[in-house]
Amino acid sequence: MNNDNILVIHPKDVTTDVLSVIYNDINATVLRQPTSKKRLKELIKAADRVIMLGHGTEYGLLSLVNHNPYAFIDSSLVYLLREKKDNIYIWCHADVFVKKYGLSGFSTGMFISETDEADYYNVKATAEEIWYSNNNFSRIVSENVHKKGSDILKALKANYKSAHSEVIIYNSERLYNFTKPL
Repeated sequence: MNNDNILVIHPKDVTTDVLSVIYNDINATVLRQPTSKKRLKELIKAADRVIMLGHGTEYGLLSLVNHNPYAFIDSSLVYLLREKKDNIYIWCHADVFVKKYGLSGFSTGMFISETDEADYYNVKATAEEIWYSNNNFSRIVSENVHKKGSDILKALKANYKSAHSEVIIYNSERLYNFTKPL
């Protein structure tokens, strides 16, 4: 997958900047600011693989700087994402979006990346533990970003773990790789 034309969609947001480690060392087109839907469709069509990172819900990848919160990824782009191989979907509840629309690739479920989320989901974690979790997760994905989603998942299952960190235990139980049926 090293020679693929990769599109990274990572809405600008200081709370998810740690995810930039994932793509800093790869040759990719990086989209951080909202653009027109037409331009976004062109970029997705031109890509072999799409890496989507940030905050989101089961409805898509959020933009926090735009009046349209789903200015990046929503159901209107699913038909284009289905044509791609082994995309990466890293946002809260991305697994629901991926499964609902029959997409394939590596995906996160609910992923605690902030103390407010830990409090909401009753996961005991300090800001330092969450910082470590976020950085460790991003580093492992970065080291495996050119691999298939199943290999990214294997690397995370082997290396993103802790017997003592509730946030890592919680997050590691919500990592998935979806494949298209043959």
